[in-house]
Amino acid sequence: MAGARHGAARALLPVVALAAAVWSVGLQARGARAGWDQALRSLHVDLLRMAMDDEVYRRCWGDFFDSADPEEQRAQLYVNMIFSHWELMFELNALTEVALREAARIVLAGSDGRRFWEGSRDIRAKSASTRRKRRFHEIVDGEYLRLPPPTSAPTPGPSPPPGSNPPSGAG
Repeated sequence: MAGARHGAARALLPVVALAAAVWSVGLQARGARAGWDQALRSLHVDLLRMAMDDEVYRRCWGDFFDSADPEEQRAQLYVNMIFSHWELMFELNALTEVALREAARIVLAGSDGRRFWEGSRDIRAKSASTRRKRRFHEIVDGEYLRLPPPTSAPTPGPSPPPGSNPPSGAG
């Protein structure tokens, strides 16, 4: 009986060792993938920074911009970097859904944030390759859809003549 238990334990040892080796290789692969992702993201940031600093490099992005104004183009690149940073933080669980919603609400309320999301939301939805990226997009897009419609500045009408009374209800 003791010999049978000893034999079973001896047979189980290689299975445990194999499982540990597979687990270790999985961790190494995940770590290598994270390093690769980080390297790609760093390159992306570098490319965006170069384009922000030099109009020649901005032209290389083709029809990415809906404006010919260099300042608006730089703003769009910067907002892209903000959203990409948030996406990475969200993927790594370093940014909660509540914090993402609040940050998105603030940036999307501005004209640059709104314009960026309007121009990139479809491609971002199509290119969201993981469950976390899809969730990130759902959250940001949900906040975008909750925004009130943009208001246009009122056009000033003619000024009343000096000394006249303002219309009733004004004041």
